[in-house]
Amino acid sequence: MIIGTRGSKLALVQTEKVGEQLRQLGYECTIQTVRSLGDILSERALYNMPSEGAFVKQLDRLLLAGTIDIAVHSMKDIPLARDESLETSAVLPRDSPYDVLVSRYRLDTMPDGAEIGTSSVRRKFQVLNYLGKK
Repeated sequence: MIIGTRGSKLALVQTEKVGEQLRQLGYECTIQTVRSLGDILSERALYNMPSEGAFVKQLDRLLLAGTIDIAVHSMKDIPLARDESLETSAVLPRDSPYDVLVSRYRLDTMPDGAEIGTSSVRRKFQVLNYLGKK
C-alpha cells in the first residue's frame, strides 16, 4: 500500500502513525511524499492561497490517478467541497489541539510594541482577544 503525504515533519509523524496501524493489520506500506501547492507557496499567508485545498489537492489528484492508495491529511486542510469519489474513511484519535507560544515573556506582560508572528488568522484573533484588543 502506498501512502501519500506532505513532507512536513507533522505530516510525516501522522503518516507514520497510520502506517504503523496498517502494518499491525498485515499491510505492507511505503510512504510517498508530495509537495503541495501550500508547501510551494509557503511564504504566503494561508488566507492568500490561490485556492481552497492548497495542502490536499495534489495528493487527491494522485489518489484519483491511482498513483497512491491512500492519503494522510490534517482534517483542517480538507475543503468542505471535494471530489465525490473521495471519502474520509478513517480518522486517528485526536492529539492535543493546543498551540504553544514560546517567548521570554508571558503573553500578558509583553513589552509595548512587541510583535507576535503567525500566519493564522484564528491565532491572531485569539491573541488579540486574550489581550483585550479586539
